[in-house]
Amino acid sequence: MPDYAKLRDMVSHRLTFDVDNGARIVGYLGGTKPAQGPVQIALLSAVRFFGADGTLLGTCPELSVVPNLLVSVTRDPATSQLTFEYDSGAKVVGAPDSDALAAAGLQTLRDAVIHGANGRVLERHERLVVALHPFGGYRVTEGPGGF
Repeated sequence: MPDYAKLRDMVSHRLTFDVDNGARIVGYLGGTKPAQGPVQIALLSAVRFFGADGTLLGTCPELSVVPNLLVSVTRDPATSQLTFEYDSGAKVVGAPDSDALAAAGLQTLRDAVIHGANGRVLERHERLVVALHPFGGYRVTEGPGGF
């Protein structure tokens, strides 16, 4: 498993997050949360989503990514909300939505909430994309400032 704690050193770099199914998420790292301890959220900008065949599936101006190992996905039968739990203790809860990103094994959620390992709400999103497959790691695509 990659050392995601080193993400804090990559702020302002363009990173590629490789999903185990071959899909990729590419964007500039703007910051990480929380400020101390294990990284539970990576804040990306100018984000592009690619399928396993390299096809551009979509873009978005900003995205929060939970760069930890996904350990379970459950659906609440009463509300149809999905809950994604990660090895770091982080949890993402939201209503599933469908779009072109599903072809890459990415799930779009509406009204999503990201909880930290301590159960506190770290972020709320009208729309959030999560990977249904574990990240195989991340790599620097460009240095600070796009160099």
